Amino acid sequence: MKIALAFLFIPFFILAGCSSQFSRVLKSKDYNYKLKMADAYYKQKRYKNAEELYIELFPVFKGTDKFEELYYKYAYCSYYQGNYPDAENLFKGFLEVFPN
Repeated sequence: MKIALAFLFIPFFILAGCSSQFSRVLKSKDYNYKLKMADAYYKQKRYKNAEELYIELFPVFKGTDKFEELYYKYAYCSYYQGNYPDAENLFKGFLEVFPN
């Protein structure tokens, strides 16, 4: 009985730990850390989390050399989540802003 209860609660604690880490990242004021974590979520294929962080980082990095890669990955987040109309518009906007 105790073993069965332990197996029921293990996934709950794992998921709770993941969400609390993401909320700590969201609350952070260190924008370079947020960008690093957004890229890490992108590599882990956790596109929803990466997308949320990229949106928050747009005004911070606009006009810097990091903005192009940030915008590009943001567009791919929509694409990988199956949101093709938004991804199409984001890629068109990317080509308008960065024609090279």
